[in-house]
Amino acid sequence: MAGFSLTLLRHRLAAARDQARRPRPAMAPQGRPEGRLIWAHFGAGVRAAGVRIVLERLRREHPDLRFVTTGQGTHPDLTAPPPTDAQAAARAFLDHWSPDLAIFSGTDTFPTLWAEALSRGIPLFAADVEPARQALPLVQEMARFDAVLARAPDPRLGPALEVVGPLSTTPMSPSANAAALEAMADALATRPIWYALDAGREETELILGAHRRASRMAHRLVLVLSTSDPEVEAKLDAGGWQWCWCEDSGQVQSDTQVIVSRPGRRTGLWLRLSPITYMGGTILGKGSPVSPQVPAALGSVVIHGPRLGAVANDLEPLRERGASRMVRDGDGLGEAVEQLLNPEEAAKRAARGWEATSAGAEAAAYLFELVDDTLAGIPV
Repeated sequence: MAGFSLTLLRHRLAAARDQARRPRPAMAPQGRPEGRLIWAHFGAGVRAAGVRIVLERLRREHPDLRFVTTGQGTHPDLTAPPPTDAQAAARAFLDHWSPDLAIFSGTDTFPTLWAEALSRGIPLFAADVEPARQALPLVQEMARFDAVLARAPDPRLGPALEVVGPLSTTPMSPSANAAALEAMADALATRPIWYALDAGREETELILGAHRRASRMAHRLVLVLSTSDPEVEAKLDAGGWQWCWCEDSGQVQSDTQVIVSRPGRRTGLWLRLSPITYMGGTILGKGSPVSPQVPAALGSVVIHGPRLGAVANDLEPLRERGASRMVRDGDGLGEAVEQLLNPEEAAKRAARGWEATSAGAEAAAYLFELVDDTLAGIPV
């Protein structure tokens, strides 16, 4: 029989069995949100962080966008069960969600659904995929995708496929107001600065002790202390520090030694100004809530303790390249700050950090541009 494919037949039979095993929903599916909607499917084997970061950038650039996600992992967006790859299920899914655009990643294949979506004129993209490992009948519809950003070549899919490798998994950097950044840079002038990011109350004295030690070598050194410590003001006064809150650059004086901030306040500004960042909570606390790749991507050298918590895996690329500095106590923190005040040492580690965090950045930027252009009606 012309066009017969045993692989595709097996795929369809598996989809039918999957559909039969699924319990019927007790209630109607969640309603489609109003406005433009992107569907992102996270298939098996995907490094979901890469696609999630692109989605987050799209969210920042287009506040009106809505997202529905299916597949592996947990996501902050609206989630739904993925459709089985059968004609009726595919049509029902697309009828209900009516996505303006869809992004597929990982090894899951949906030849029936893809054909249905293409017939409706829905732009389709694939990222962080390797179709060359799949039988042609399962992936041949990808040849009609708007773009396939693959890890390896597959001549079967023609010009739709481009080899770009994995997407960057470096989290997005927090933004900074350009005017505030310029004003604070002017207020600090040429003074050396280091940043203690999101430290808890248990680390205040330790950090201030490290700052006192480092200040003996650099008398004009400024510490930016981001802390949740409710007693920080009393501790600074008791220590005889000249300090101010970070809200206004006009509060920073020539004799200011410590600038105090609350966690989450102006994080992007301080990461851009400080060549040194200590990951708060990693010596005495429960770990940092912020990935060490965030300061590294902005050119700030990372100092950390042994208690990394949930972001431990994010440190590995930095550690492997010698881009970070490990300390175990306050004395070690002060010594590390002293050494990194040497511009050559800081620049060397910062360059290694940038290399570690820039892998896959071009691929992620390219996917963003393709989707962004499509949303704007620009052919890709």
